[in-house]
Formats: sequence, C-alpha cells, structure tokens
Amino acid sequence: MSDDLTNCVFQLTELCLQQNFFNFEGEIFTQREGLSMGNCLSPLFAELFMSYFEKKLIFIPNNPFKDKILFWFRYVDDILIAWIGSEEELKEFHEWINKLHMNINFTLELESERRINFLDLSISRHLNKLTFSIYRKPSQTSTKINKTSCHYMGHKMAAFNTYITRLLNVPLSQDAYSEEVNTLRYLAGENGYHPDVIDRLIDRRRKKQGMKKPHLSTSDPSNNKYCCIPFYGGISHKIANVIRQIENSKVTFKSDNILSQFIIKNKSPIDNLDKPGVYRLECGEPGCNVVYVGRSGRSIRTRTREHLNSAKNPNNDKSIFGCHIREEGHRFDIEENTKLIHHCDFGYKQEILEEVEIFKHLKNTEYRTLNAMLTNNVKDTYKILY
Repeated sequence: MSDDLTNCVFQLTELCLQQNFFNFEGEIFTQREGLSMGNCLSPLFAELFMSYFEKKLIFIPNNPFKDKILFWFRYVDDILIAWIGSEEELKEFHEWINKLHMNINFTLELESERRINFLDLSISRHLNKLTFSIYRKPSQTSTKINKTSCHYMGHKMAAFNTYITRLLNVPLSQDAYSEEVNTLRYLAGENGYHPDVIDRLIDRRRKKQGMKKPHLSTSDPSNNKYCCIPFYGGISHKIANVIRQIENSKVTFKSDNILSQFIIKNKSPIDNLDKPGVYRLECGEPGCNVVYVGRSGRSIRTRTREHLNSAKNPNNDKSIFGCHIREEGHRFDIEENTKLIHHCDFGYKQEILEEVEIFKHLKNTEYRTLNAMLTNNVKDTYKILY
C-alpha cells in the first residue's frame, strides 16, 4: 500500500472515530476518552487495542509474572486465566497489570469452591479436569417472545435455537446436559409453548449436524433476489407466496412490534421536517384545497424552501406549487402546511410511495392536486398494494 493511500485511510479512520458527539436534551456533548458507543468501528478498534495490549505489554519476556500464567483466554474484555502461583502473587500481578495503561482497570474475581463463572459458562475443577455447565446471571429473566405474539415463528424460535446451539457445542456432562434441557423446557412453557418444542428443535439440529454432505445449491448466489416485508400474521405469508411466484425472490420477514417502540428514547427526537421521505404541501389560504405531493432524499424542510423560491421569484417557474402561491397571492407556512407522509431514504421504495400517494390524492375529491397524472403502470402498482 502506497504512503498516500495509507495516509488517506488513516485520516478517514480518524475522522470516523472523532464523530463522538451527541445531542441530549437540547445540549451537545462530546466523549473525551474511549470509543463512542454506537460507532460501528468501536468494537473493531476495542479488539485491536486489546490484542495490542496483550502482545506489547503482557506476552513479553520481561513480564515478571509470565511463568505463573498457565493459560490465558480472552473474549473482548473478559479474560480467564489459570494461575499457578500463590494468591498473594496473583494480587501483585493484578496491581502490576493495572499500571500498564492509564485507561485500563481490571477487576479480579477468584474461583470459589473450585468453580468460577466465565461469560455464560460455569467452569469447575475436579480431579485435575475442567467440567462445564451453563451459567445464567441472577438478573436474567425467563421472558422470551411469547407464543401469542404476532411474530414470525422463526423469530420466536431464534432464542431457543441459540440456546440449543450452545447446548450441543459445549462439552457438558450428562447431568449438566439434562439440567439445561429441563431449563429450556421450563422457559418454553413459561412463554406459552409446549415443552416438547425443545425436544423437536434438538432432534432437528442433531439431524443437520449428522448430515455427511452439506446441501449444495446449484443456483448462482449473485443472482438471488431478496425481499423483506413486515410480518402481520397469515396475510404476510400469502403476500410472500405472491412475491416468490412473481419476482422469484427469497422473502424474509421483519417485525414492527419491537422493544424500541415502547422504551424511553435517550436521544432527542428529530423533527419530521428534518427527515427525508414523501411529503405533502398544502396551501395555507382558507378555503383553498390545493395540495402537492413530492419526495426528497434530503430534509423536507430544505426541499420545501426550494418550492418557496418559485413563490418569491417571478422568474422561477420550477415549482408548480410555488407558482400557485405566487400567482394566487395565497399564504403558506412551512411548519403548519408541510406534512411528512412516509419517512424513507431516497431510492426505489421512496419513488413507489410517492407515485402511490399521488394516485390516492388524485382520487380524493377533498383535494385539488397539482401533480401530473400517473401512468397505467403506476395505477396497476396501486391496485396490487392496496
């Protein structure tokens, strides 16, 4: 890699990492130390830093405690070590490692009764061997997606499939295995499912693992089409079947019934007019029912101001709505007479939604729509969607 390209990558990365400011309750804050939460580069650079920390500061010849570490396993920032020195030496190592970097502060947890918890495992020492069982924090609840919830069945089973994958891949003893199966059966029952669903999922997973040869697809993955639609029960399956037949696409489902719709949001909400999407401009003159439907990949507020340029400038006829305001001498207020109909980014979906809304407004006798008439193709699209 050339020096110019290296410098360019370095500067772009630095620019991305410096985007660590956020808006909260009308005030702008910046994070002075560490990696910002929500930045997609943060997990990568946290892992890079910990790898550097181990290589340059821990696994070095002049580490006075190197011979005391039998093994060292790390997952992100959780570390499991086997120590062959005394407890007093371990405490000295803990103090030493916390002095290696000003922004690193490790906590120390010792085994109790030859047992220690690491991530989601409980590890025990018995007769110079390690045995494993599944560990759940006391704060963990039994709540999963309930059977009665309007979610795609694949989404409902996702948590149980994850637990079963762990069950079959961790070397559990027979007692620990049976205990975990009983726990999963209990969780299934608590969320409205028959406990036998766990046995069926385990059998299905074992059959997949027992297949000698994986299924090889003859189709070219680059030619596959994918479509994601909201899940609203049986009607979504019917729509998916139509899409598969017409578009020859693979259909996945997404849920609009998600936790983020019900919890308090810490970020200040964005005004609708500062979002992109499909919008409607309404004449502010009492008794005038003129409207205009449009779309914008930028903020609706910015696009509306461009319409108003035609209202202020007699030589600017780029906006039919702006010309109406100017020629009729009617009133218009951005805050009161601009409506966001659909919030979506610029693209094919936005284009289709705009055409559908134009057609709906043209059919609505309450409005006098300034938009041009739609093509027959768009009318057919409207009939399919509605």
